[in-house]
Amino acid sequence: MKETDYKYRNDLLSSEELREAREKVNMASDEALEEVMREVWMNEEFDTAGVEEASLQRMKARIDARIDQSDNLQVAAPVRRFSLAKVLRIAAAVLLPLLMLTTWYFYQESRVVEAEQMVVSTGRGEKAHITLPDGTSVSLNADSKLSYVPHLYNKEERHISFSGEAYFKVTKDKERPFRIDGDGLEVEVLGTAFNLRVRPGKPTSELYLAEGSVRLTSSKTAEEVVLAPKHRAIIDCSNGHITVVGEEDADAATAWLRNEMVFKDAAFPRIVEQLEEVYGVHIDYRGSKTPEDLFTGTLFTTDLMESLKILEKTYNLNVDIQGKEIVLSQQ
Repeated sequence: MKETDYKYRNDLLSSEELREAREKVNMASDEALEEVMREVWMNEEFDTAGVEEASLQRMKARIDARIDQSDNLQVAAPVRRFSLAKVLRIAAAVLLPLLMLTTWYFYQESRVVEAEQMVVSTGRGEKAHITLPDGTSVSLNADSKLSYVPHLYNKEERHISFSGEAYFKVTKDKERPFRIDGDGLEVEVLGTAFNLRVRPGKPTSELYLAEGSVRLTSSKTAEEVVLAPKHRAIIDCSNGHITVVGEEDADAATAWLRNEMVFKDAAFPRIVEQLEEVYGVHIDYRGSKTPEDLFTGTLFTTDLMESLKILEKTYNLNVDIQGKEIVLSQQ
């Protein structure tokens, strides 16, 4: 645990080590965590690399002056001088208990907040699958966040907040509606399966209904629509207007569950945007004119090189990869 703490504070943990560390912390008792924190505090080495020597000397001089003034009140007492190292040790002895008390307070406060709200999130290139307390299954796509309050969930209603993209299979319960608050929309269901895409900053949000029935409400206009299976609702985030498109195949809407991106008559900028979002890269197109041909086909969410090869052949492009920067240019 000590080695893990050192690597964490020095930003040396790998993704796998960070995941394992989170699991250990979640499973540890309060007493064990308190003991680890105490050892870290008491054995912490002071890093004065970022402090100028002149500043340290001025600090020492002021402390020495205060000590001299105190000593002059007692004529018989000899004048004592402290080395800089001793000064720092004295300061540490005074400040560490205060630091421990303050940090422990905020640690306890954070535990209260965590107990009040459960948050599950994914980063770019990550996916997650969770089961909510009522048995509802949620598959989270990359860069998504779901939160709910455990002690309130599944009482009068089942309520969550959500941003990103996810596929929901909601457990049927007529007495407790399942509600989702997203950016500019509200979703209410009793029991159904649907894909929801709510990306902050994007011009539209979308809900595709695979089975069952949902009521979708625009937060801006209070406009409501009740979707039928195989229908898609598109919300314009600028004005809150809802457009319903039907009969659609579920394959395209849920392609990400199969590690695929399915496009039908997609413009080139849309494909580039999707690749950037999925892989966490920046794609720079350098050409006199953006390709106008529409793309229909399948790219992959787990193989960037293969996806780029498909675009290379389709649009007759040159591909230059420099870390997270990808340059596309005309041949």
